[in-house]
Amino acid sequence: MMTIITPGGGTEAERSEAEFVSRIASEVFVKVESSLKPVLERIIAFNADGAFRAYRTREACNLTGLRLRQFERFCEIMKAKPTEAPFRAAQAVLEELQGRGGYPCASSLQRYAIKHRRHW
Repeated sequence: MMTIITPGGGTEAERSEAEFVSRIASEVFVKVESSLKPVLERIIAFNADGAFRAYRTREACNLTGLRLRQFERFCEIMKAKPTEAPFRAAQAVLEELQGRGGYPCASSLQRYAIKHRRHW
């Protein structure tokens, strides 16, 4: 069998094999991209309404109901005003979000929030 050396270097078989592999890689990329597109769109939509933030917080802190809403509101206050005293932020949250099943006092919310500081 005769080997043909192409102007770009390498044999004709090597070049055709490289082109074949490149074509397959490009097709695989297109397939993966098209199959992931709906998932990425759902993640973006999920994040747009704030649900992703709440879901992530629920996973990490295991709070539910009013306590979760109070903690999320506390985190929002602390992100907006990083110099705010945690106790004052907790008091503001309890004045704003009252009800059964929530934190009984500002110090309880403050204690929990300080243990989960990474969220704010």
